[in-house]
Amino acid sequence: MKRILFLLLITLVVLFARQEEFKSEVSFYTSGVKSETNLDIGEQLSNELRFGLYVEDNFFNMLEFGFKKSSNISYSNSTEKTDINRLFLSIVKERYLTKDIALYGSAGIGHEEYTNSKFLNQDIAFVQYGIGTKLWIKRRFAIRIEVTHNANLFGDNNLLYSLGFVVPIQRKTPRDDDRDGVLNVNDRCPNTRPGKFVDKRGCLEGVPLNVNFSFDRSNYSEKYDPTIEDVAVYMKENEKYEINLDGHTDSKGSSRYNLALSVKRAFSIARELMKQGVVKDNIKINPYGETNPKATNKTKRGRSKNRRVDTKYER
Repeated sequence: MKRILFLLLITLVVLFARQEEFKSEVSFYTSGVKSETNLDIGEQLSNELRFGLYVEDNFFNMLEFGFKKSSNISYSNSTEKTDINRLFLSIVKERYLTKDIALYGSAGIGHEEYTNSKFLNQDIAFVQYGIGTKLWIKRRFAIRIEVTHNANLFGDNNLLYSLGFVVPIQRKTPRDDDRDGVLNVNDRCPNTRPGKFVDKRGCLEGVPLNVNFSFDRSNYSEKYDPTIEDVAVYMKENEKYEINLDGHTDSKGSSRYNLALSVKRAFSIARELMKQGVVKDNIKINPYGETNPKATNKTKRGRSKNRRVDTKYER
């Protein structure tokens, strides 16, 4: 029975380790054990070693393999003593309240072995479940406090009060499942299609468009055609969005003339977007003339940057 259980535990660990990217941790515990119905077994201390594998895409967060040992335990009505070795496998579900504090629950199966079986105590399988809290200290190690209850097939029960020390030994490989450039841990919009423009949260952000114009001209260069086409595709895929086309000029000429020129520049982009199927009501033209420069108007290079149409998106 023990060999079968051990092989089952190892098989499950290997399967999960091969299928998932994970980080792992090792932890050490000291537990007080209160034997509630075990025959002639008193309270005891148990030392424990655990190895945990963090998993993804499951209803639980961790697969935990552990070994507990209680040594030199006296039988209540005898001079006989025994050690108790417990081997177990548990699944753990964590829920973080803050970045460093988590509550968790666990459930698992195991096998306990007596080195000196007396008074109907014998090697047997058990089930266990528990709750606890984990506190990370500067993300380098953590303290775990938990209460666990286990029961074997004879109905014997043990209640364990545990204090543990956790050390991470392998960091999880960062993942970006939707390939938008934002890691899963930071991604608030996890199903964005590849190639789309997103913000730092991983959510759709309009295609950036910055079209520059020659002096006193409202027609744009053909080099901007591919980007304008991307904007049109984005707007057609996101019909609830509105695009703002902000027209600008440099400071050459009168402010009244420049205001009219900024309207023409923004409208030249709007006309092309409508030609490519963008709904007219989703396009808003904002003329700024020379009032909102992005560079100095004292140099030729600065003025060339100010002759432009910028975009903003609203929903």
